[in-house]
Amino acid sequence: MADMEWYGDDCQEVSTPDGARVTYLDRGEGEAIVLLHGYPQSHLTWRRTIETLSQTHRVIAPDWVGWGRSERRVDLPCDYDSDVARMAAFLEALGLEKYNLFAHDYGGYLALGLHRLHRQRILRLAILNSRAHRTFPLFRRWFFQSIGLWARMPGLREMFRVLPLGSLHRVFLRRALPADGRSPDLLRAYTGWMDEEPGRLWFRHFYASYTNRVDPELFAELNHIQCPTAVIWGDKDPWCPMDIAHELVETIDSAVLTPCPGAGHFVMEAAAPTVLSALETVLKREPPNEG
Repeated sequence: MADMEWYGDDCQEVSTPDGARVTYLDRGEGEAIVLLHGYPQSHLTWRRTIETLSQTHRVIAPDWVGWGRSERRVDLPCDYDSDVARMAAFLEALGLEKYNLFAHDYGGYLALGLHRLHRQRILRLAILNSRAHRTFPLFRRWFFQSIGLWARMPGLREMFRVLPLGSLHRVFLRRALPADGRSPDLLRAYTGWMDEEPGRLWFRHFYASYTNRVDPELFAELNHIQCPTAVIWGDKDPWCPMDIAHELVETIDSAVLTPCPGAGHFVMEAAAPTVLSALETVLKREPPNEG
């Protein structure tokens, strides 16, 4: 499937109770799979897996609020708990009582929050190259903390009105993504909204609430995960190193690790066949019997 063949053409929208408009792709029929993307992308990051998964399942791939084609409203809170609650409300709005939850990067962080809220609804779980229950290595943690500090400080926060955020993120993605994932159209689909002032102001709004501290409750949540779990990891990721993956597997009894040698942070781009195979494998595992 071409990178941009279906982007936006068959996306749908739904509003959550707080009025946030969420754009999402909904394909296929059967047991639901929810795909959560990471920073700074959109549901398009799953484009290499959606087509196959939707042949046997209903695949729902949202752009979380503020990203991709979803709404960017600076009057809505976007701290972690609000993002998790909003994603839960989105899934409620679609009438999903049970679903498989596969998540990358920040999406994996959200997925653990969703499990904490509604663990009985999640049939199977996959976490891919995510800070998950942890945080980033020291320099990367400082980098994000600095953006958050600038976003909150009077005076400094005004620079977000003029910063070339879209261009800066496209430079980052061109360096981080494999060659076949760097098309100008695709990079602009991920980051083009940052080229305009309203998008830059939302970016500031997001970072003013963002935290990368370790949440002990999320670590404790790992002990409650009983559903079949896939941990899929590119081993050349400077942001979310393999020790996070190993800790997930050591703590979650049901977890199976699939390493992707040579792949970096954007593992769905760099190792799509391995990722797809691991997702298909976890889908064959039976969820625990509630009775």
